[in-house]
Amino acid sequence: MTVIVTILGLGRFNKDTGRYVYEEATYQWSRFPDKPVKTSLVQEALRKWFPEADILALATEEALEHTWPKVKPIGNVCFRKIPKGSSQNEFWKIYNAVTESLPYRARVILDFTHGLRSIPLITLLALVFLRAAGRIELEAVIYAAQEAKTPEGITPIFDLTPFLAMLDWAGATERFLEIGDTSKFHKLTIRENAPQSLVQGVKELEDLSYAVATNRTFLAGSHAFKALSIDHEIEKWGEESGPIKLLLNEIKEVLSHLAIRQDMKLEEQLQQLFMHVAWYLKHGYYEKAIGLAREWFITFVQYKCIQFADISEQHILPVNDEIRSRWDSTIGRIGSNLLQDKMRLQSQVRSVFGDNFELTEEWKALFAVWQRLKDIRNDLLHFGFRSHPKNPDEVRSEVESCLCDLKKAVEKMGLELPEIR
Repeated sequence: MTVIVTILGLGRFNKDTGRYVYEEATYQWSRFPDKPVKTSLVQEALRKWFPEADILALATEEALEHTWPKVKPIGNVCFRKIPKGSSQNEFWKIYNAVTESLPYRARVILDFTHGLRSIPLITLLALVFLRAAGRIELEAVIYAAQEAKTPEGITPIFDLTPFLAMLDWAGATERFLEIGDTSKFHKLTIRENAPQSLVQGVKELEDLSYAVATNRTFLAGSHAFKALSIDHEIEKWGEESGPIKLLLNEIKEVLSHLAIRQDMKLEEQLQQLFMHVAWYLKHGYYEKAIGLAREWFITFVQYKCIQFADISEQHILPVNDEIRSRWDSTIGRIGSNLLQDKMRLQSQVRSVFGDNFELTEEWKALFAVWQRLKDIRNDLLHFGFRSHPKNPDEVRSEVESCLCDLKKAVEKMGLELPEIR
């Protein structure tokens, strides 16, 4: 059902009659170009444009006395008494009056032509909240602009609905920056004449989100890199794309942290992949952060052993399953007891790490972190199906501590990494 929410005012006070009056005007809305309505009440024009709609009139005590008797005969209209909005407590009363008066899933048109002071703003905020909660569909926000009357005497109805897109873009961007979900971007580009570069950029963001959700790290990096060119034809974007233009810097900063190019050297890829680890940690994806860190660890060990082993960058990334399986198995056998026996450890890993591999203090510190990585990852991936699972605070603390120690150990071995907090 359609509900028109309108705010009743008082009009101009006529000293001769001692009454409040509204001047007669010819209202015209571009949605109904062939249906101008001549009346002193904008509510009457709305009734003629929407004959089946319910009208909810928000009225202060004065408006109930002076304006409501004129509006009531329009038909199918009810009122809700509201205060003037002279205090914060009254603001909440207005807010509650709006949210409590609308049926579920109503299609709402807000008219604030005669709104007083803060009443239109509070009403709009209430409707925006209901819209965000999925309670209503906010079809239109309109205002009859007497000050914009044409020489022909037409008072235009301004439709401010497109500006709600600013809230949608802001909400979509906030969700992406906070949790990496881009689902809200897609519907914002499903419109006629949307710039192709924007549509394609949002498609890459959507694919990035799916790749992140399914732990496809290199695919996520690829989509992030492609999405960086979202603004390559920004000069062709229309005014309706203004909100996303303002938010591009924040979006592109995140993308730059996640982007992986095919022409990156292995060292660059390791640094960029660690950015993924840091991003997961920052956004509370602890199982993803620690899981990716484990895979990253194996790749880093391979990278550092190029000087000893029969392996090159081309054997490391892109991944060669057979080679990686051998390295994964070898590293997996390194436990705390083996770390205490240098000669035994070297003899067990040199067939893979290379004959010249030496267990230095730096390597010992690195492999000490490996034990913690495995333990925390196993705890997380058992989803609490253990006799003594870590509590959430312990998980958060241990993941952060472990990754900080990994960063320190790696940097002592010569590879600078981004901050992870």
